[in-house]
Amino acid sequence: MRVFRVEADVNTYQYFMLQDQRLLRSEQLRFDGTVIHEWSPPAVFSYQPQLAYGDFWGFQMWSAALAASPKAIRLLHVLFARAGQLLDLPYQGEHFGLLNVTQCVDCLDPEHTQWILGQETKKPIRIAKYSFVPERLPESSIFKLPQTARSEILCHEGRMSNEDEFRACVEAFALHGLHFRQIWTENI
Repeated sequence: MRVFRVEADVNTYQYFMLQDQRLLRSEQLRFDGTVIHEWSPPAVFSYQPQLAYGDFWGFQMWSAALAASPKAIRLLHVLFARAGQLLDLPYQGEHFGLLNVTQCVDCLDPEHTQWILGQETKKPIRIAKYSFVPERLPESSIFKLPQTARSEILCHEGRMSNEDEFRACVEAFALHGLHFRQIWTENI
C-alpha cells in the first residue's frame, strides 16, 4: 500500500484564480475537510492561459482544492462522490467541478510520523516523514488528514481494485494536470 500527495501541475497546465481576491477571506473557500453548505460559484479566470488545457486545474495555487474538467467529472464522478463534494465552477461556458474533499480521517501513526517543530513554539508545523495506520485509511482513495486538511489532498493505492483507486483511474483514462508525489509506503 502507498500514499501520495495529489498536486496540480501548475507549471504545465492552466490554473484558476479568483477574479475578486477579497473572496479569499470567505468561509466558503476554506477547504478544510468539512462540508460547504452554501456555495455560490466565484468568478474565476485562467492566470496563465497560454499553458496547456488539463483535465485537472489548480485553484488559487492551493494544494487543498482541485478543479476537474467536464471530461474528468464524467469519468471519475463516482470517486469524487466518495471523496466529498464537487462544487460547480463555471468557466467560459463549461462547468468544472471544484473538489472539496470531506473524507478527512485521522489515520497517521503517531509513533512513527515525524514532525518539523516551530523554533519558538516547539509545536508541530509540518510533517517531515509520514507514517500511516493502514486499517484507518478511508474507503475513499481520495482523502485528507485533519492535521494538514488546509494544505494538501492525499490518495492511497493498493487496498482496492484499480477502478476504485484515484491514481490508477487518472492513469488509465490518460488524464492530465496532476502530479502524484509518493509520501509513504507500507513495509510488509
